[in-house]
Amino acid sequence: LLLVTHLEPTFAEGATAGDATNLNEQECQQTETLDQQVDSSFLQNKIFTQEENVADPFSHVHGGVPSKEQEGGIASMLQSVVKLLSLEKADVKKDDEPAESDLVDGLFQTARQLASSSDKSRSHGELYDLFSGAFQQAIEMMKRSMELVWSSDNHFNILSFWYYLEYEDERKNPSWKRRKHRYFKQVDLDTLQELHNGLYLSQLSYADSVHDIRDGLASFMNNTWELVYCRTEGLPREPAHFMAIKKEMKKQDGMTFPWQKETSYLDVTIVVRGTKELGDLLSDGLLEAEDYRDGKAHAGIAESGAYIVNKHIETLKRVLEASGRDKIRLSLVGHSLGAGTAAVAAIEYNEHPLIEASSIGFGCPALLSLNLSQTATDFVTTVVADSDIIPRMSGATFANMLLDVASYDFTSKALEDLHDFLVFVNASLPLDIPIDDILAKVNSNMDRYDRPAFAKVTKERLPRVLYPPGSCIHLFRDGFGYTASYTPCSYFDSVDVTRTLLDDHMLIPGYHRAFLTMLRDRMKNLHFDFQHDIMALPVT
Repeated sequence: LLLVTHLEPTFAEGATAGDATNLNEQECQQTETLDQQVDSSFLQNKIFTQEENVADPFSHVHGGVPSKEQEGGIASMLQSVVKLLSLEKADVKKDDEPAESDLVDGLFQTARQLASSSDKSRSHGELYDLFSGAFQQAIEMMKRSMELVWSSDNHFNILSFWYYLEYEDERKNPSWKRRKHRYFKQVDLDTLQELHNGLYLSQLSYADSVHDIRDGLASFMNNTWELVYCRTEGLPREPAHFMAIKKEMKKQDGMTFPWQKETSYLDVTIVVRGTKELGDLLSDGLLEAEDYRDGKAHAGIAESGAYIVNKHIETLKRVLEASGRDKIRLSLVGHSLGAGTAAVAAIEYNEHPLIEASSIGFGCPALLSLNLSQTATDFVTTVVADSDIIPRMSGATFANMLLDVASYDFTSKALEDLHDFLVFVNASLPLDIPIDDILAKVNSNMDRYDRPAFAKVTKERLPRVLYPPGSCIHLFRDGFGYTASYTPCSYFDSVDVTRTLLDDHMLIPGYHRAFLTMLRDRMKNLHFDFQHDIMALPVT
């Protein structure tokens, strides 16, 4: 870590990088710039520890990097001798040697300067061009995806959706879900709790100010992460996100033999916000599959992932050099648009030999072709809450869903509802409505207009191209509560038209509720709650 004192003057004494967000003047006054504020409670404690007091919050999800046990026998004896010989030298501190807290503070200051140095301001004209270009591109992609749907032979009736919703609820009931997941491995309790850590960070990314994000991070994992970059404004293909570095770093004591040396890591996390602003919606709207590596990827999200990589890769390299660590262990987290961006960024970051990247995403959109999704199972985890529509929705599946709804013959159920209504009217009012005559007339009209229209809807369906990435975990309603199973990503090949398809995508009513219900049921403790209070975060 002493390398931080040898940084080039450009970065050691360069111009102060302002708060990495495009905050207004009032917010900048309320929240001191990230360049200048240092966590005082952190500086009062010893920065380096012989053992990690707080475990990696995601160690079970991707397997983590286990520590090697000390070897016994002669090697252990020799190591003890070496430690004794080096003890006096290690305990003596020179008067001019920088304090450890000063060095780590310098590392964080360097990270802030480097991360914010790549920010660029745009004129109103440039912003207009950026948004209008993305809007036009999204419209063109939507037209191409919906071309089959808007055929002159396809007619849509608003009643079709409500009756098709009932049909899907009947078919994909909890018994059906349990049968479909019968041979899938269930997720253990430790992994579920660690996944919820990622859910907390994902919810935190929706906070409106740097101050709120800093406070929320201080309440996470005993305040062991230092915020070094934060951007709260999202633009098309440039999502809002924040970056933090772990404060506690394990160092090796004394001398070690080459075969005993462990790889030392600098732990960094990047949390990407999901859809919140117009710019995010336009990134989502670029949903056409484009060429990516050896397959296909969601166009808008692939560009968003590339933005995260290009923005921070040089920062990460320089900070790693300054830290004296061997590698960066990078954890990317996000929800919705943020989940897809994190997955693409993890794929790209792993191309760099000094970075080991992994991602955890909640409600990640259909993102990669199946071949690419399967190559990322070791370091990308996607969590899907029951009928969440976003992981299942691409241009193709959305068009196919509309065609399925349009072709669904709901006439028998509509006649049944009409019969019940007429019976209710006769019982409630002094009337004698000829129910059978009315039903016969309506049925005749259905034969003339509705049933032929259903038959005319094309039977053609668009091929499914994009799937959720990596290793998928499905949190599904099993009739009693929730079950979490490792599920092939190919399972999410069509939209589930259910009453909870939107609620299931939300972080609190969808994902947090599923996690909390599962943990309380499996631990047989109705009072269980997670360590981090996700409900207390200042997110509207």
